[in-house]
Amino acid sequence: MSETSTRPPPQSFLLGDWLVEPTLNLVSRGQTLVHLRPKVMDVLVLLAAHPGEVVSKDVIITAVWSKRILADAVLSRAVFELREALGDNAQQPRFIETVAKRGYRLLAPVAPPKPLERVSPAPLLQARSPTRLLMATAAVVLPLAVVAGWLTLGRRTPEDVQGSARPQSRIVVLPFVNLGPPEDNYFAAGITEEITSRLTSVPGIAVISRDSADHYANSSKTHQEIGRELRVAYVLDGTVRWDRGRDRASHVRIAPRLIRVDDDTQVWADAYDRVIEDIFTVQSEIARSVIVQVGITLREPERDEVEGRPTDNLDAYQAYLRGMYHGASVYRPEQSLRLALQMLERAVQLDPGFALAWAEIARVRAVMYLDGFDRSERSRSEARQAIDRALRLAPESPRVRFDLGLYYYWFDHDYQRALDEFGRARKARNDWADIRVAEAYVLRRGGRWDEALKNLDQAAELDPRGWGVAREQGVTCLYLRRYDEAERHLRKAIALAPDEQEVYGFLAETYWGWTGDLAKARATLQAMPPSGDAWPTYWWFWQEVYEGNYQEALNRTLASPVDTIGAALTWVSKNMLVARAYGLLGRTTDARATFQRERDRLEHLLRETPDDFSLRSAFGLCLAGVGQRDEAIREGRRATELLPISKDAVYGHGSVLTLAEIYTMVGESELACAQLETLLAMPSTISVPMLKLDPRWLPLRGNPRFQALLNRFGR
Repeated sequence: MSETSTRPPPQSFLLGDWLVEPTLNLVSRGQTLVHLRPKVMDVLVLLAAHPGEVVSKDVIITAVWSKRILADAVLSRAVFELREALGDNAQQPRFIETVAKRGYRLLAPVAPPKPLERVSPAPLLQARSPTRLLMATAAVVLPLAVVAGWLTLGRRTPEDVQGSARPQSRIVVLPFVNLGPPEDNYFAAGITEEITSRLTSVPGIAVISRDSADHYANSSKTHQEIGRELRVAYVLDGTVRWDRGRDRASHVRIAPRLIRVDDDTQVWADAYDRVIEDIFTVQSEIARSVIVQVGITLREPERDEVEGRPTDNLDAYQAYLRGMYHGASVYRPEQSLRLALQMLERAVQLDPGFALAWAEIARVRAVMYLDGFDRSERSRSEARQAIDRALRLAPESPRVRFDLGLYYYWFDHDYQRALDEFGRARKARNDWADIRVAEAYVLRRGGRWDEALKNLDQAAELDPRGWGVAREQGVTCLYLRRYDEAERHLRKAIALAPDEQEVYGFLAETYWGWTGDLAKARATLQAMPPSGDAWPTYWWFWQEVYEGNYQEALNRTLASPVDTIGAALTWVSKNMLVARAYGLLGRTTDARATFQRERDRLEHLLRETPDDFSLRSAFGLCLAGVGQRDEAIREGRRATELLPISKDAVYGHGSVLTLAEIYTMVGESELACAQLETLLAMPSTISVPMLKLDPRWLPLRGNPRFQALLNRFGR
């Protein structure tokens, strides 16, 4: 075969009698669904692009692992997993044949999927199967992990729980599987979240976080094993299929089942085959059935929550679900967030009285502000108008109150008002991990680090398998310089989510700050999975710099395809890293020219958002790089005034560190030491071992105040 022939098969395709859905990392046959690791699916897709042809090992490794040098065992393991998933046999293959010393060949026929047919209610799955049905993939549901918290909003205080006459029943809602085409993934995910939302409104039910639930999407563990690990009494799972009939009304089929985990008994199941207009009724019926089965009687206000309808306009609801799907997380790329905003604005055009859609518009705009994608006054004003509209429509809605809290948090840095709104949402809803995480974020920003860590520890009780909570516990301990705890939490996060690059970066930073152990930091970064993300460029740059490999730091950065690496905490760009590397190599002319290019770029950006603290800070650094001493100091100080540490103990510290670098570059050693002392005296990522590693501070080595800082804070 030609190595350049890489045309993929259709988005979904049939492989023999298996349906392969690459966007879900899922293969299914009848009632059997098996989740594949992303790289394993990539291997299958590549083979399916050339059915009947021998694909060499080198071609597969080049295409799937981006020309990384890998042992054959990595590919062999992927093929082994494919055979296990498909029920194939290497000695008598029906799907994948090993061609000795050449590669692999796909034997089964590849064909487009059959047209979607309306299905009749299927027999209910047996709950006592040795292994449970493998449910929806992380590719579908993980982006909604944070949205689950925004949908379900909140927790009651320990005092509230103690004052309730109802015992707590713990339940985990696993992602409902989309049995339709991949473009309906958002719909199945939305159904899961809406049912979860209705359950969490009921006192007496503690719902496990979506992050922990998603951890079991690719697991073969039994319900009893899941129950022991999550300490839950019940598991709710199911399937969703949306049939857009041409000659009749559009139908949706939802087949939920509730498992009692102590004896692995299916205590309730049903199959709802309704017109799409009945979707809200079906969601309510499922929630009510679960509530009855766990032995809880609804009171009148709780019944209203369970049976509520967010809108009467189904087109608006579809747009809303799409918006939630694309804008689920603060880690979403700018393009996804802008698409989410378009969908949510479409929802309120169709139904101007859709309070939750207005609230989500405000939240998405706040996320774009937080991530540095849009810090314009226009966007801020439109976010305020949207949340005000939501408040007029539903002033007591806990979901609206929660999004109002996020507005105060991200836009206004008004932490007390944010906490007050979170508290109002919490009183109206049942226990939920994500609101504790949100409170922890606010407490950190306000410098209340120990309280933040306590909140995260509480969140971990409801999200015991959640890598996101473990990550935030680790990052908080990193700032507190409790490095042993940071290492433990971050290693747990990596074990739970080995494909999440950022956790490896935080762990490397932990080793830099703890003892300056560059060997451990390098091993951590080498274990980091490859992707097109920008931040590995940053972490590898500093790893090479700390080791004294300045030319390698330059080479790595120049080879990176990224331009802007970060714009939230501080502005980090490829040009700024390259300019630093040139300076360390003594190539002062190249360093100055690169700083000048970035200076010109930042000057243009500042015309649009003049009060962006991260842009001001980076602008000052570039001015120092081109020799404009007074202007550099002015801009660096201006950045710290726009967002002082007293107002934001997390984001504010980045501008202080950059100001210290500016002072060092222009020869103001005493002023540089004063900024570093501020950071050493408070929770931050700066430590004495890092100061000793970082060549930026070499000009300060002879300064008595700098030496005194090393001695004082190095104990």
